[in-house]
Amino acid sequence: MGFRSLGVARAQGKGKWKFLGVLPLFDPPRAEARATIATARQMGVTVKMVTGDALAIAVETAKTLGMGTNILVAAALATPRIRRPRTLVKSIESADGFAQVFPEHKFRIVEVLQQHGHIVA
Repeated sequence: MGFRSLGVARAQGKGKWKFLGVLPLFDPPRAEARATIATARQMGVTVKMVTGDALAIAVETAKTLGMGTNILVAAALATPRIRRPRTLVKSIESADGFAQVFPEHKFRIVEVLQQHGHIVA
C-alpha cells in the first residue's frame, strides 16, 4: 500500500560511496480513491490499475481500493506465451491491473484494448 524504501549514500569527490541508511516512504492512495472506483464500477465502468509500483505493492494497493488482485507485471506482456494476439488480449482484458509499468507498456495496454472495441480513458 505505497510503502517504499530509499537507500541513501554519498561520496566525497570521486571517492568511494558510503552507505548512510534507508529512508522509509509511505505513499498511500488518496482518501477518495476507493469511493471513486466504487462509483465508476456502479456506473458500469471497468477499472484497471496501471502503476510503476512493484507487484507486491500493487496487489496491496488494489486490496485497499477494493479492486481485484489479478495484477500482471507489465513486462510479462512481452513473453512469447502472452505475445500471441488472442492470449495477449485475454490477459489484458482479465487483469485487474498492471505493475512495474513503463510508458511503452501503458501505450501497448491501451492500444490492445482499443483495437478490441474497448473505450479507454
